Amino acid sequence: MWKIAELPKDLFDGIGPDTVVVDAVNYYPRERDGRIDDIETGMAESRWVANQLGRPGASR
Repeated sequence: MWKIAELPKDLFDGIGPDTVVVDAVNYYPRERDGRIDDIETGMAESRWVANQLGRPGASR
């Protein structure tokens, strides 16, 4: 999940705002991702991913 922040900022250039992007990852703070403060303080993982990608998303 932490690698999401390293994706190119123009990754979704050229696709419409209605294009669905599916987040198929889970947050594993101990095993892989380290602590992500926004998620730890209550932000839904899907919202965090949407914010990182600059795409609309749904929260749980």
